[in-house]
This record gives sequence, structure tokens and C-alpha cells, in this order.
Amino acid sequence: MKVGIITSVTINHATPAVFYSHNTSRNNYFDIATDLANSDFDYFGGGFWNRDTDSDVETTATDNGFTITLDLATLQAQPNGSRVIAFDSAQDSGGHKGALYYDMDRGYVNGMSLADFTEQGIRLLDNKDGFFMMVEGGKIDWACHANDARAAIEDTIAFDDAIKEAIKFYNEHPNETLIVVTGDHECGGMTIGFASTAYDTFFEILDNQTMSFEYFNATVLAAYKTTHSGVADIDEDMKAIMSTNFGLVYDDLNAYEKELIEGAFDKTMSGATVNTSEEDSLLYSGYEPLSVTLTHILNHQAGIAFTSYSHTGVPVMVLAKGMNASVFDGFYDNTDVAKRIAQVMNVDLEN
Repeated sequence: MKVGIITSVTINHATPAVFYSHNTSRNNYFDIATDLANSDFDYFGGGFWNRDTDSDVETTATDNGFTITLDLATLQAQPNGSRVIAFDSAQDSGGHKGALYYDMDRGYVNGMSLADFTEQGIRLLDNKDGFFMMVEGGKIDWACHANDARAAIEDTIAFDDAIKEAIKFYNEHPNETLIVVTGDHECGGMTIGFASTAYDTFFEILDNQTMSFEYFNATVLAAYKTTHSGVADIDEDMKAIMSTNFGLVYDDLNAYEKELIEGAFDKTMSGATVNTSEEDSLLYSGYEPLSVTLTHILNHQAGIAFTSYSHTGVPVMVLAKGMNASVFDGFYDNTDVAKRIAQVMNVDLEN
């Protein structure tokens, strides 16, 4: 069978790496990327490894028969059966390197989608002996770490669009295709329901957020900090930024929300080190204080809350469609997902 690995985070990050690399640490990114370049897999797509420092990895990959593409048109031009590593040059714009942009930011850079990588992967891998492909919506996890509900939702929809590409293939080959969708863990403890909204939700409020926390930090907030050095209090320019990018009208906020924003603004503008106290850790974790506070307030007004900046023990669903899908019924340890996939594929994991 041919094999493909796709992710919206860096291709040598933890989840994609376990499919093609063995290493003592997930942080040995150069070694992991080298294992990718030396692998006998057929297709990789998504986020870059560090292309500034790891150029020799690309040389190894091309010497081993991989073609590296940097845009959708070039990827679409590769003939069926080609060995391809597919990246997107849009990821290099604005100093953003590595992972794909959050899907809600993709329009700003005209970047490729997770569905694009998936569609082309299916095309390149399809052959008479079949194929295995892993597709990870990894930035869902990153958005939940940052408690950015809108970014998490948009990247979940982008992941769903990638699944639709798999469903198209299933519809053409229903008797020989299995699709399994799951997560390795929950992250952030996102819940529907917040104390201030009681039993109500107002998800439409999230439409007021125009970009992810990450893109906001890199563009709007970075520009403001450059031109407003020394500003000690929230001014009219910052109020306009909050309204334009998050729909938060400062004068309409309650006293507690204003207190949170003003405290975060002071931290952001002074460059003060966060996590110096338990309060800082609870309010901001390691994120930009102002942006994480703005997303928190927007989440709460919409009726959404997070319990953590980390992974939680909340069970995740396992959804399956196609050949032998019933094998995935029930409630079991997450490591059993791999064992059940191997069972269906007649693969011996001990070999």
C-alpha cells in the first residue's frame, strides 16, 4: 500500500512523526525531518519543517525521489503515483513559518486548505494496491490551548472539509474503504455554557472576531505596539481595534471585563513577564495577555468557556464509516484505535 501523511501543523510535529520516525524525543525536529526524507512513504502535505536551517533535509528528500511543491497549482500538476512533499509558500509570508495559518486567517494570505492537501493526496496515492492516509487537523489543538474558540471552530470546519474529500472517495469505493475520525485527546476543556449567560448561548457573537489570536498578535497588535510605545492606558485607537477585530465595544463592557482588559493591556504594553504569579498563569498562561483576554471575554459573551490551557481527560469520540466500521464501536483506551485499524488492515504491529 502507498502511504500519505498530512497535517495543519509542522510535518515533523508529534502526531505525524510517529508514523514515520522513531526518536527519543519529539523535540528532535531535525532528526525527525531527516527520517521523513529517508522514509519510503509516498506523500507528505501541510506545514513546513524549519526550511531556514534544515535545507539539507530537502536535499536528502529530493535525492530520494521526492518532488517538493510550494503551491496548489504545482501540486495539482504532479502525475498520479509521484512521490511528493507538498508545502504552501504562503506559510512563509509575514514571518510566519511552519504550520498552516489558522483557517480563519487563510484568506489574508491566499493559503492552501487542509482539504486541498487531502484531495491531492488521495489523487496521488490512489492505486490498485490501496493506500493508507493520516490527516491531522492539528491546529484545532493549538487553538484550544490558546482558548480561542472561534479559531478552534473554524479549524474544525476545515478538518470536516478534509473529511468530505475522503467521503467522496468512499462513495466511489464503498466496499474497500474505511474512514476513522478521532482525536488523541481533548484540549482546553471547552464547554457550552458560561455563568454569566445562564442557559443561553449567543454563538453569533463569535462572528465579530475577524482573525485568530495568532494573526492578531502578528499584525494588528504588533503594529499598535510599534506606534504606541509608552501608552499606559487604553486609548481610542485600541478601543477601535477591539471593536473592529472582536466586536467588543469598550464602553459597553461591564466593570469586571474592563478590569481584565486594562490589566492585560498593561502587561502587553509594558512587556512584563507573565506567569510570575498564580494569577498570571490562570489569566494568560504563556500567551499574549491582551489577545487571550479579548478572546476569553468574547467566548464568555457567546456562552462558551474553557477550563484549561492544556489537555484534559475528557473522552473523545471515535467515528468510523465503511469497511468493518463496527470494529470501532464501544468505549476503550485510545491506544486501541491503532490496534483496531491494524486488525482491519491485517497488519501485524509486532512485525
